[in-house]
Amino acid sequence: MAVIKAAIDEVQKASHLAEKQYGRESLEVAEPLLTLGAMGYIVEDHETAEDMFVRYIRIAKAKLGSDSLEVFHSLTALTEVYFSLNRLPEAFDLISEAKSISTKIDPPAYDPILEALIRRAEAYEGKTDLTSRQHGLAMSLMALSWCITRGWHRSSGGAQVLDRLHALFTSYEIVHEEWEWTAKHAHLTKYDFVGLLSILLHETGLAPRPLPPVKKQGLRIIEVR
Repeated sequence: MAVIKAAIDEVQKASHLAEKQYGRESLEVAEPLLTLGAMGYIVEDHETAEDMFVRYIRIAKAKLGSDSLEVFHSLTALTEVYFSLNRLPEAFDLISEAKSISTKIDPPAYDPILEALIRRAEAYEGKTDLTSRQHGLAMSLMALSWCITRGWHRSSGGAQVLDRLHALFTSYEIVHEEWEWTAKHAHLTKYDFVGLLSILLHETGLAPRPLPPVKKQGLRIIEVR
């Protein structure tokens, strides 16, 4: 959780910097907001996820159009956040809005949320310091979890997306059976995500504090009479 929080803090800093340079309602601010919304969704910080998605949707509607693919996918994610918060009337309103947009676009073509997560993970490629590698691994797993749970690996462009994700995990020496095992267990629920990230951090030697070695005990045979 410390690694996740630090990764989120870094994206928040990037968001604040973009606001100062380009303005609060700029497209340059939009992608960090979308990334923060997805991160909040994954770790079940629903209030933060709501705030980020609402801000992103406002910018996307103004800059990209109310019927854009970006608006559609962020509306869908925000709908799930509202269901988690038990705010059903707002969730159903968003479902109606998203359904209206879906008749004008091709929703399966591209997921800007997944793309934002992958680009953020790719930004750490080539960096060798421990903190950057921790953040990069966390972002890579977020992107993989989003891809697998949402079924994007089965889409027409799924092979290309998986190639990009595979390259990311290869940079952390997670390859072959380890890569297949990771992809199989990648899920968006907080419990699954945090548990899997913890395993990967320790397996790659990137954990903030290594676990003490486990003493192996000999097999004990108990004879029952």
